[in-house]
Amino acid sequence: MSTLMNLRRTSGFLILCCIAAFILASCALLIIDYFPAYLGQEKAVAHFSEIVKTAGLSETTELHEIYLLTVPGSGKKFVVLRVGQFMSPETLIFLDGTDLRFLRSFTNIPIGKFLTVDMGGYIVTGWNTQLVRLYPDTLEPENTPPNPSPTIDFAQFAFTAEVGSDITTYLVGIESDCLNLIVYNNDWSSGSSYSQSNLFDSQSITNFEYRDLFYDGTGVQLAVTNKITQESFVISWSTLTEFVNAFSNLHFFAENATNVVSVPRGDGQAGGLTNAGYIQLMYGYAKKTILDRRNTSTGQQELPVFTMPDNFRGRFAFFRDASAWVLYNQRDGKIHLLRPWW
Repeated sequence: MSTLMNLRRTSGFLILCCIAAFILASCALLIIDYFPAYLGQEKAVAHFSEIVKTAGLSETTELHEIYLLTVPGSGKKFVVLRVGQFMSPETLIFLDGTDLRFLRSFTNIPIGKFLTVDMGGYIVTGWNTQLVRLYPDTLEPENTPPNPSPTIDFAQFAFTAEVGSDITTYLVGIESDCLNLIVYNNDWSSGSSYSQSNLFDSQSITNFEYRDLFYDGTGVQLAVTNKITQESFVISWSTLTEFVNAFSNLHFFAENATNVVSVPRGDGQAGGLTNAGYIQLMYGYAKKTILDRRNTSTGQQELPVFTMPDNFRGRFAFFRDASAWVLYNQRDGKIHLLRPWW
């Protein structure tokens, strides 16, 4: 009888232990789901649904892209959301880059793949030959179009550089199976064109996906992935002149690059080149979803990595100076302005 009672007590104790273990595991999962690591880095948060409502858009509006802009001179920062609905024109929504406060939205304007600050200090985008220029202080449109109209629809990337007394805007993108560059000055009134058909020796420009391009104030970096082999690289030129001259190389674009390093191919969206390295989303890293940061000179991983929710769906972007980043988590419907984790 005593033995039977002991067995019952032991069984009861084991059942209680199992229940406790289950509860603890469930709590751990809840902590991961509802208190993800990025909340500890948060500077500001905004609900995407409230943003689109303020912009006068439908609740079915989806986020297509995040652009982060810093205006030279003033240092003013913007978070710009490119949003849209099925079979409807896209909208650009401008938020304050320090607190995610709604500033203004624009619908029915030609929106290109690029968004930058041009040689005149205007925020610009555009499509075909239609260029949209906004005053950064007021976000009011500048209503005098350049004459003649510039060629811009090919551009995937854009940046502006001050070289000596000249301030010029550079547009880079694929057209006619070539990587093309047009350098505009004099308020978009004149431009110089360049093109290159091979990225590496006997490897066509069209074999690659162009994931990001970054001018850091001195040199240029280009992140690419081979569409066939999935090999990924960051190509660097130490000066802007060397980058422009690469379009005239006799054999291939990366022929005289300062550095070419191999990096892992990220998952999902492209990620970004910043002053702190090349940052990408990676699934299945030690059974986790992470943001991976690579040194663009060596390709080595920079620690620590940043753990994301395993079921993460959304978008993210980094300010080029790596002072902050923005994450949209589709699960909670929020846009988070975050400090860097390193």
